[in-house]
Amino acid sequence: MNKLNNINSKQDHILACLSSAPSNAKIIRSAARMAKAFDSQFTALFVETPDFAVATDENKKRLEENRKLAEQLGATIETVYGDDIPYQIAEFARISGITRIVLGTSPTSGIWRTACGTPLAWRARQSG
Repeated sequence: MNKLNNINSKQDHILACLSSAPSNAKIIRSAARMAKAFDSQFTALFVETPDFAVATDENKKRLEENRKLAEQLGATIETVYGDDIPYQIAEFARISGITRIVLGTSPTSGIWRTACGTPLAWRARQSG
């Protein structure tokens, strides 16, 4: 049975999304624990939007701290560029063989979920 668990867990690939949110460190730590528990790959993804160019120094510093934390916890750091964050995450996950995505919530997530479901579920519905 242990052999079977090892075979399955090698196929897992955990993705955490990086942001400058103060709560992002908790997401990163949760994803790192999952990666360790499943003995899987761990990737931290930052979706850089055009708005990032005008981000405050405080937000850029916090993002860098979160990136360093993810790296210290064993994540491979990746960056993609685009306006549509859910689409970029979904495409990266599809192309990279991601099996589990660890996401946080935004201040509007309750409203979004009520109206549309999760952002990734909404994107999936839009694509096909």
